[in-house]
Amino acid sequence: MLKKIIKLGRFQFTLPVFMVFSCGALQAVLSSDGLFNAARFIFGYLIFFSAQLSVQYSNEYFDFDSDRLTIPTLFSGGSKVLRNNENLKIFSKWISILLAIVSIILSVLFVLVFKVSVRIIILAISANLLGWFYTAPPLKFSYRRLGEITIILIIGIILPAAGSVTVSDSLNKEIIVIMMPLLLYTAMLSIAVEIPDYEADRISCKNNLVSVFGRKTGYLILSVLSSTASIYFIIMSVLNMIHGFYRYDINFIMLGLASIPSLVTSFYGNVANPSERRKITLFINVIIFSLFFILLVFSIHLIILVLSG
Repeated sequence: MLKKIIKLGRFQFTLPVFMVFSCGALQAVLSSDGLFNAARFIFGYLIFFSAQLSVQYSNEYFDFDSDRLTIPTLFSGGSKVLRNNENLKIFSKWISILLAIVSIILSVLFVLVFKVSVRIIILAISANLLGWFYTAPPLKFSYRRLGEITIILIIGIILPAAGSVTVSDSLNKEIIVIMMPLLLYTAMLSIAVEIPDYEADRISCKNNLVSVFGRKTGYLILSVLSSTASIYFIIMSVLNMIHGFYRYDINFIMLGLASIPSLVTSFYGNVANPSERRKITLFINVIIFSLFFILLVFSIHLIILVLSG
């Protein structure tokens, strides 16, 4: 039973979310020339770890009908646990609610323990509300062409901001530099997980970019987003070399090189336009792992900069 509950939570998504949160925290340490407080970092991350699990359990519950229509992959179509164990359906709903409450309580305790502003409470409440209504009625963002925007807000903006607020209790303008690629790659992730579920989403009236405009449009958007991110790294590298645009030692050339796998894969998808289920699944897995690779390189690079600072 425990194994099924863990599988239901789709823990494979916790590592990339942890890395996004870490990027925000590490950038804040670099920009403030402050010390890294491990206790604050762990405490702050637990707030959003709880929120993330809450979202994943609630998605399993509210997407039950649409997920029954598709074949699950490693990153899309749900965990398949509820379709074979409907007795866990109500558990999925209530564990999600409990985790959201835990997340918000932890954010309040964080403010009281570390005597900081209420910014982290605002971010925690925002993340939990957006995550809950991603699939939950009456808003059901993912069914109303707002799913991609919701994911971008949570992962691309709230999480790095939360990392920054956790370690420094502030948001500085330099965080925009790391938010830009995170926004682009989060958008890629949101599109990628929709592609395998195209048919099921159309049947269940789940209106997202791919179900409305088709897989071919999804492949095109992936290549545009990936190209934009790579161009961004090139521009930042040039500006840094000529004008010293960014006063920290982030190696944008290295990040540009790390973006090549996602760039090449997305262009392949746009040209080949995979339509067979096996090829679609392989393509999406490669795309998502390439995004994880960029996050991993970025996180390790920031860790090295903080340690050498």
